[in-house]
Amino acid sequence: MPTEATQRYLGWLEGWLTLHTPADGLELGCGAGEQSLWLVERGFRMAGVDISATAVEWATAKAASSGLDAGFR
Repeated sequence: MPTEATQRYLGWLEGWLTLHTPADGLELGCGAGEQSLWLVERGFRMAGVDISATAVEWATAKAASSGLDAGFR
């Protein structure tokens, strides 16, 4: 679950992006992919990139277990 500050930011971002949907997004330094997956749940097409292979594995597993379509590398 994203932190409260992250949730506020994502709420603002979602409002802004709603003006431009459907939208494609790229999250750099995606970690476990929480923000990307949050946006996918709201109809955005997301991809995430991280230097950590472990983080990419976590993000990929979260997407698969949630049935969400997001690519991580």
